[in-house]
Amino acid sequence: MPFYRHMGLPGIDHLSRQITEVYTGKQCHSVCNQYGKTRMLSELYGVSGGSLSFEDRQWITYQQMIMGVNQLVPHLSLFSQAGNRKRDYPQNINYQQCWWHLNSTIDVPFARACYALTQGKYATDVLLINTQESLSVIVKQQPKKTKLRLGLENKDTARYEAIQKSSNATINALLGAQLTFDLGDEQLLQEDGFVKGNTIGIGQMSYKVVVLSEGVNMRPSTLKMLQQFAKAGGKILRTGSGATLLDGEKSAELDAFIKSVKLVKVEDLGAEIEKLNPAMVAVDKANQDTSLLWTHIRNFNDGSRFVMLANLNRFKKYEGNLKMRGNYKRVQILDIESGEIKDTFAENKNGELQMPISLASAQAIFLRISDETPVAKNFVKEKVVSEKDIYGWQAERLDDNSILLDYASFTYDNGKKGVSGEVPATEIMRYLNHCGYDGDVKVFYKFNVKDFDKSRKLHVVAEYLQNFTMKVNGKEVKYTGLPFWKDFRWLPVDITGMVNEGVNTIELHYKNFKHGNPSVHKPQWRRYGTEIEAVYLVGDFSVVSKTTGEKRKNDYKNSFKSKPTKTDVISKSDLAITNPTPLKFGNATTNGLPFYAGKLAYKNTIELAKINDSERVFVKLDELDCPVAEVIVNGKSAGVVKAAPYELDITKFAKEGKNDVKVVLYASLRNIMDAPHAPMVDIYSIWPVMFTISDLPTQNNETMLKHLQKFADGTWKSGWWKKDYSQV
Repeated sequence: MPFYRHMGLPGIDHLSRQITEVYTGKQCHSVCNQYGKTRMLSELYGVSGGSLSFEDRQWITYQQMIMGVNQLVPHLSLFSQAGNRKRDYPQNINYQQCWWHLNSTIDVPFARACYALTQGKYATDVLLINTQESLSVIVKQQPKKTKLRLGLENKDTARYEAIQKSSNATINALLGAQLTFDLGDEQLLQEDGFVKGNTIGIGQMSYKVVVLSEGVNMRPSTLKMLQQFAKAGGKILRTGSGATLLDGEKSAELDAFIKSVKLVKVEDLGAEIEKLNPAMVAVDKANQDTSLLWTHIRNFNDGSRFVMLANLNRFKKYEGNLKMRGNYKRVQILDIESGEIKDTFAENKNGELQMPISLASAQAIFLRISDETPVAKNFVKEKVVSEKDIYGWQAERLDDNSILLDYASFTYDNGKKGVSGEVPATEIMRYLNHCGYDGDVKVFYKFNVKDFDKSRKLHVVAEYLQNFTMKVNGKEVKYTGLPFWKDFRWLPVDITGMVNEGVNTIELHYKNFKHGNPSVHKPQWRRYGTEIEAVYLVGDFSVVSKTTGEKRKNDYKNSFKSKPTKTDVISKSDLAITNPTPLKFGNATTNGLPFYAGKLAYKNTIELAKINDSERVFVKLDELDCPVAEVIVNGKSAGVVKAAPYELDITKFAKEGKNDVKVVLYASLRNIMDAPHAPMVDIYSIWPVMFTISDLPTQNNETMLKHLQKFADGTWKSGWWKKDYSQV
């Protein structure tokens, strides 16, 4: 934590599709506040998985903004996702996604919010003493089994976990009580801390309330400062037993001080602080879980105050009153979607402004409150005068369909060795790299055709075409300059008219395969060598498929607080391409599109009565099972639906009478290049190892090849790699 003060632009790394990790963000944000750092960076969305939606991104980003982040850096924006790059902790946010041209609809609002978060100064009265030093003194020492300097045995992991649990619980209790707060590092307290009157401070920040959680050790300088703060009337609470050692030694003075500090239950911490120092904002809590209703508050330089309130609960909306304490009269909504600043009415009651709010899942409100004369004189509550369910939508595929061919057989050493039967294509590459093999390699991909018109468009998309020759059913085919598909290295080879009913084979012949070695950096190509990857069939077809009924486990729902992904497990053995079949309204994955990575349009004609000047017309979706949807009304884009409450104002584009409405759903790349064979439903924390048969024995080349053959024969089964495809 102390090192953040030396950074020009302090930053953190947010990993996975989760909002539960708050400790790192609060450490960095606190130092930014205490040392006047205007910007705080976060590298985010990494390891979150290919099905990450705009709503997921909004949810993660709002959590990071609450933590103080105001400069967003997506983890992955690949120039090319060929080869191993596609497995570099996705999601990839770049031109390869069919929704890329809509990315500004989420990033521009984020940019507006980030700008607001750079203005003024973070507002808080609460300091939570950081327990990092207590954790460091009891961490295990390896490899020697010696006692640590503080006299604690290196096997005291229970104490370590208790401290960590207490610290996290205290942080979440403060957040869930809609309190703003900073962490106080003991080194920074010693070097730049102060007590002034009944406040304690570090650098540019001062606080009226100090909270202690579970700990082991305390610096003498911290104890002295806390004693001085308490003597001056400062308020101190603790949620744990507190430190037991003073600079590594038992101390009666420390024991007496800890006992003098009021012990409160973690769940009561917010209420106890409210008695000592009323919060800057409060919300109605009756019959509602507000533990994931978090706030960020700033005092602007003109005397006004900025309030951000985010509902990070993915399962419930919040409806209630927001109360803003202080000598304020006017409330303005900072609409980050439009960039407009809009006055809204709030009632001045009992010395605080009160206004009703409704926050859908993963939604936030941004407010400016000031002592200026209110503009809005009355609260205007909109009411629904007419609501109509629309049926009869016509579905249309807007892009070429695709199917993933990620299994293959292979031979090498001029056909003398190899595996008959299918194994994952990337395992072929891993095996040859493991062998350190250079030379001749042939890879064979098989696919099934059922009742398919040969005249229909059909391409094979592959990477690095210069590395091999290609044959389809024994006939050589070549790339003829067609535009790339998805990625500039994913080039299509036209095989229209070349497939037969039943089983077909694509052969890639690498005459000069070069193995890769990650430990080698020069020449650069040797690091990865010749990359053998899956190939894709792309064209005008449907995919015959069957679901297996398998229910894969979900390890993340509760621990990550993320919204579960809907998936279907598709049987590999039943896959085939066939003539396009009419699309039905509903689940596209089981409707001929299990590997689709393009756009779907749902079209309808909707008749509207005359629209009065005071009325607005909305399109509302029940839910959204794709990254983002675009609504087109009478031939013009009316905007996007990207997050709850899944509605869009289309008033400017609608007219009396018949209206042509098209809702375009944008897919991700998840179903063609994520890890569909992992044993989980969907992966919210995805790592490169999850794209492999990670339990494949690799003691030596012979053992590895033997088990690949057994995998192909079905006589050895991986506990990690599932044969069938779990598709969103």
